[in-house]
Amino acid sequence: MDRYATTHLALVVDRSGSMERDALRAVGAGITALCARGGRYDRLTLISYAEDVTTHCRAAVLTSTLLTELCALLADLPCRGATDLAAGWVAGCQALLDPDDPPTYTHLLLLTDGYTNSGLATPAELTQRVRELRRLGVHTSTCGIGYEYDGGLLAAIARAGDGRFHPALTPARISAAIVDTLAPTLCPVG
Repeated sequence: MDRYATTHLALVVDRSGSMERDALRAVGAGITALCARGGRYDRLTLISYAEDVTTHCRAAVLTSTLLTELCALLADLPCRGATDLAAGWVAGCQALLDPDDPPTYTHLLLLTDGYTNSGLATPAELTQRVRELRRLGVHTSTCGIGYEYDGGLLAAIARAGDGRFHPALTPARISAAIVDTLAPTLCPVG
């Protein structure tokens, strides 16, 4: 990884009807572990998606206050509707490519427990967009939650985004996937 003044991470989390509350709590645990390793200039964007997209925080500095707020939000996040994986990913990329940001290392982690069944759905279209955004500086990793996700698509997205694909069969693996993928990108404290 190149050295930048800051690292901007985006967690893009599925909140469709099939997503389980334990998985969302595990995302909160992963953010907690990540914040413990972050530097004072690192930033986090949290986006959730179903058939619509919600940005919960954008380019927020990693603080204990932010951590408390995000964990509470994730514990109570309503899960409903279809899975527009592409719309969530695009929103995360847009947040990472803010032209007003200083030179920043950007990495997006896309988490889902299912198949994309709304919006841009073909693997070829999606992986082509991931390649295009990678050339602009966005690294994309993926995490498949449980047993019923499209592993082929998630692996292809991670390859195209110069990232990693993590299968996470249990909530503990979700938290570990967040830390394993994103902690090495953080700027050291100090």
